[in-house]
Amino acid sequence: MAAECVSERDGYGNCPLQAAIGRRSFEEARRLLEDGVPVDVKNDDLGTPLTTAVVVGEDEMVRLLLQRAECGADGEVGEKVPVVLALERKHSAVTERLLRHGVDLLRRDKQGRCGLEMLLRGRKEDIAGRIALIEERGYLKGLSSEAWTEWMRIAVTAAPPLPEAVLTAAPPGAAGPVVRQELWWRAVQCGNAGAMRTLGTAWDGAALSRSVHPETGGNVFHALLAKPGASEEAFRFLVGQVGEAVGLEMITVQQDGRGVTALDIFADKPSAAVWKALDEAVPGLDLGRPCGRDSAPLLFAVLGASSHRLDKEL
Repeated sequence: MAAECVSERDGYGNCPLQAAIGRRSFEEARRLLEDGVPVDVKNDDLGTPLTTAVVVGEDEMVRLLLQRAECGADGEVGEKVPVVLALERKHSAVTERLLRHGVDLLRRDKQGRCGLEMLLRGRKEDIAGRIALIEERGYLKGLSSEAWTEWMRIAVTAAPPLPEAVLTAAPPGAAGPVVRQELWWRAVQCGNAGAMRTLGTAWDGAALSRSVHPETGGNVFHALLAKPGASEEAFRFLVGQVGEAVGLEMITVQQDGRGVTALDIFADKPSAAVWKALDEAVPGLDLGRPCGRDSAPLLFAVLGASSHRLDKEL
């Protein structure tokens, strides 16, 4: 019976088990599993019985398949990855079952997607619950230094705040100065204020906020101010970390042969969010101060940035 189930295929290369799952004939599929048919088979699209069950969202069938060690729970690199499929189709029950099983969230499919990236781009409440499932199983504690660093690289670029459970799972020696700087600058360049706050709280935010990018020589203020749609929350966090006096005059970088301050970059690329943060977090700014390439008064940049109401006497 098992041999027949491997050799017998439909027009799409599905064995009887895959075909039964695909047409939602779950009783038939259950009988085939009880007969011991192979589960490590693929159809013409490189799908397995497990990926088929994930796609149709049948949690009970996924549970039965996961009982077989050879089912391919992690998926093959560059092919179909079950947890990516579950997250893509928003099959919550199937996703949580795969997480409890301990699937590899760094495994990438043929489109280059991995489960961790997709998980961290979901709703905040979903992320918290799913990270808790992973933590309960002890998966985070078992990460190697390389795997933890990759988790963090992905986590700091995701939109929601960085889950502290991932941060605190660092293996001994993994979060050295070089790795800290890399992760910090990834968060900055993405404008991820939540990740910046979490990293800054855990790793001396004042020192990180004063750091200089190893390639550009710019500082964090320059990076945020030069970023379209810079985060007001991120800028406020930086002001709180390094203080007002350091914040505005911190490190003049050379750009096109001239010294450039944070306010120069703001004047050249006005941002409504950044002006609001500046105006509220750093009182007493001189609006007549020359800034930017044209050395125009700061006021001109402010007026160009937004309709934010000024409560200042000009």
